[in-house]
Amino acid sequence: MYKNLNLSKKNLLIFGLILFIFLINQIFVFYVQNFKSDNSIDTINTAGRNRMLSQRISATSFQVLSGNAQALNDLEKAIFLHDSSLNALKFGGIVPGLKTNGPLLPVVGTAMEELVKVEKLWGPYKRCAELLLDNPQLTEANVYIGENYTRLLKANNSLFKGLVKDPALSNLPSETIKAIINVAGRNRMLSQRIGLMVFKILQGDKSLIPNLAKTISLHDNSFNILVNGGTLEGESIVFPKISPSLLKEVNEVRQVWIPFKQHAEVVVAAKEYLECIEVISNNYTGLLKQNNALVHAIAFETKREKEETNKLLNTTLITLLLITIIIILLGYVGINKLIVTPIRKITKQVESLSFGEIPSVKKLERKDEVGALNNSLNKLVINIKSYSKFTGEIGQGNFEYKFTAASEDDELGKSLISMRDKLKSVEEESLSRNWKTEGLAKFADVLRASHLDLEEFSQDIIANVVQYIDAVQGAIFIVNNKDSENILIERKGSYAYGRSKFVDGFVKPGEGTVGQVYLEKKHVFLTDIPADYMKITSGLGEAEPASVLILPLLINDDVFGIIELASFNTFTNLQVDFLCSLCESIASTINSARVNENTKSLLIESKSMEENLQSQEEELRQTMEEMQATQDSMEEREQEFRDEIKKLNQEISKIKG
Repeated sequence: MYKNLNLSKKNLLIFGLILFIFLINQIFVFYVQNFKSDNSIDTINTAGRNRMLSQRISATSFQVLSGNAQALNDLEKAIFLHDSSLNALKFGGIVPGLKTNGPLLPVVGTAMEELVKVEKLWGPYKRCAELLLDNPQLTEANVYIGENYTRLLKANNSLFKGLVKDPALSNLPSETIKAIINVAGRNRMLSQRIGLMVFKILQGDKSLIPNLAKTISLHDNSFNILVNGGTLEGESIVFPKISPSLLKEVNEVRQVWIPFKQHAEVVVAAKEYLECIEVISNNYTGLLKQNNALVHAIAFETKREKEETNKLLNTTLITLLLITIIIILLGYVGINKLIVTPIRKITKQVESLSFGEIPSVKKLERKDEVGALNNSLNKLVINIKSYSKFTGEIGQGNFEYKFTAASEDDELGKSLISMRDKLKSVEEESLSRNWKTEGLAKFADVLRASHLDLEEFSQDIIANVVQYIDAVQGAIFIVNNKDSENILIERKGSYAYGRSKFVDGFVKPGEGTVGQVYLEKKHVFLTDIPADYMKITSGLGEAEPASVLILPLLINDDVFGIIELASFNTFTNLQVDFLCSLCESIASTINSARVNENTKSLLIESKSMEENLQSQEEELRQTMEEMQATQDSMEEREQEFRDEIKKLNQEISKIKG
């Protein structure tokens, strides 16, 4: 049967067998290198992510305890990912949140031993982290005390000043006056102490919890005695009910103190949370090191498995290689006998072609495959002459040279035509890329240039954009979101722009096309322009644009502004692509400018707060001096009373005597 096959079928059979062996070889290699190694890499990546997650859980736990309520979601996600990844490593399966090449296989050997150690550390660590998730009231207490600490101090200070200056106290005994002022001053000091102890407790110092509870009770009792009157525990002085003239100061203290007390009592009851802080702090390094040990153990097991796989792979490859060599040698002998000898008669023509020479046409009288090859070679020579002429014209840049393929099946001719078209397209694309690159470089210099204000910056940008893309009209709008309830999209710069609908200089979100682009965060390209939408005015009259392009200045899904452009021509895809890239750079520049502006505002606000603190410190010093003067005056009056009593006693003694 083999002898009856023509040359083509014989060659097809020989090379088909070689190809079959080669494909089996490649499939085996692909399976070993991918399905085995990819799963090992996924296992290492999963363990490595757990090492990172143990750090992330510790950091977010302390952020939660420090009052960062937003960190609760990060903590919950990190706990879930660490726990589910650990289960996937132990039992195998899909890893949530991690792209893998398939389900993981369970770890074995030393890796399983290290994983068991990780589980022992992870148990209490996870319990404490979940305790923070289930009880957010401690975070709320921390936030409230931090925000109202100064407010309570100021309210107590106002009450203290009111008591010092209250004329109704002058009618009371000096000891009562002194006790009232001392209690009011003590409450002012106690409000400071409560805030400081709360901060220290939340940092892990649980030894202060009894003192905090005692201080809360002391402040509460002192405030009630000052307001309602009565006797303090352990003292005999009877406090009168507070003067009606001080009810405003009392209400200010009460308004802050009641929720302040409630949140401080939450901290008093936070012993279990503080124990969790110790657990997380003490186990953080151990869990991180153990996760790291797990990564190294998995890597070791992977290396050992890979060495065993490589041995099997090398043995199989050598076997398949020997079989392939034998088949190739047999094929070579058959091809040499059937094809090479006859082909030598037309070798000179082929050699001439191989050296770049175009030989003359020679006919060979044969009707088999060799004769067909000779006829095909002659046709090839004729076609090559045509191809040579065509490629020469292309080499000189003459892409308009007329050339047709030899037939509908002339793949080389079609390829040359396709090459010409592609070279022509490449040249056009190169010019387009250069235009875009030069434009971005130009605008990079414009964006780096310093401007006195946002209007100057906007005007400079829009003028350059309109001129560079050969538009005729344009405007740039900047988003003003200082008031989140009333966001305005303000026109800050324009070029040949005179639309009456924006007389106020701004639009609101959803208003008109500009407002809609702000909401949808996508550019709008209009070619069918409504008659009343826009007019382009010049000295010769008015005309409607052929196209309008509105683009958002967008970064990370945040819109910083809008650019609107009009042209008498239709904007090309290149221009739209260029403008989209440019809008991102403009938005980045606006964002940087806003960050700098906010930084300056924060510096000014910090300076103002520093001056206020200095003013309060001076006011406190003056108050202390007034208290000292009041105390000296009271001591002088007391001494005068004693002298008068002494004189009265002497007179009584004289009368009796």
